[in-house]
Amino acid sequence: MKRVVILGASGFIGRHCIQALLPFENMEVIGVSRQRPEWAERQGIADRWRCCDALDIVAITELLLTVKPTHLLHLAWFSGHSQIWSTIKNLDWVAASLRIATSFARAGGQRLVMAGSCAEYGGSGCFEERTAVNPSSLYGMAKRSTHETINLMAQQEGISFAWPRLFHMYGPFEDERRLVASATHSLLTGKPFPCSDGMQVRDFLFIEDVASALITLLFSDVEGAINVGSGLPITLRRLLETIGDEIGRPELLHFGQKNRTEHDPDVLIPSINKQCIELGWLPKHTLFSGIKRSVEWSRANLSDKRRHEGNQDGI
Repeated sequence: MKRVVILGASGFIGRHCIQALLPFENMEVIGVSRQRPEWAERQGIADRWRCCDALDIVAITELLLTVKPTHLLHLAWFSGHSQIWSTIKNLDWVAASLRIATSFARAGGQRLVMAGSCAEYGGSGCFEERTAVNPSSLYGMAKRSTHETINLMAQQEGISFAWPRLFHMYGPFEDERRLVASATHSLLTGKPFPCSDGMQVRDFLFIEDVASALITLLFSDVEGAINVGSGLPITLRRLLETIGDEIGRPELLHFGQKNRTEHDPDVLIPSINKQCIELGWLPKHTLFSGIKRSVEWSRANLSDKRRHEGNQDGI
């Protein structure tokens, strides 16, 4: 029987991966995070959880040697949205990831999948997995060095290893500081949303598709770096206009009122040939269906928050 451990299971990607795995039979699924999230209790999967700080070398080593997972999906990393590009905490996660991989090997693990990032590529363009990586941020460099070191270790130890390079994603439970969630919240609450000119070209993938791709990869024999994306380039302007049209408040989008931020290339999109041909996976959601689902979830979530605040006020 497969025993699957997901590190970072309470995060944006992790919680969707847990949901994607629940229908599977003849499989033990264990979520790991610093604290057990409330929604795990509500969904009746609290017994599947282990509370452990992945940065605690002793604790995470003991957990993996005790549980002895056959498959490990490592999604944990520093989650500070605006600080992630330059914080030295990225180096803590390099060290932790190396220890996690080593402990997994010692526990007799078979298949290891660790989340990489499009930030590894650096620069502007459409990137293939064989493209030379030249990250322009500490975050990208940390991911790159983690991949290169663990790839060599996996080959030496005979472990099947894949490194999905994730591009841009969106959907339910997204951090409200991220683009799609932030714009959606502003428009739903009737507030103007200042943004750049929006001519940057990106690839956006609905979070349920991201989880589906990662689970498909986890149980495949595809190895090495692999881009995960929709394969449909779109300008940020068109993306935001789609959100505005879905909500019915496109006039609240104020393009050109903000300067572009650092680490914001003109074009950042993946070639998904390996994803399509070797992995045999394609997304189910279009941009329009994904945005519709995201807006519906955000509207319901906002309504729940207002109702909760009203109850607290005695209304």
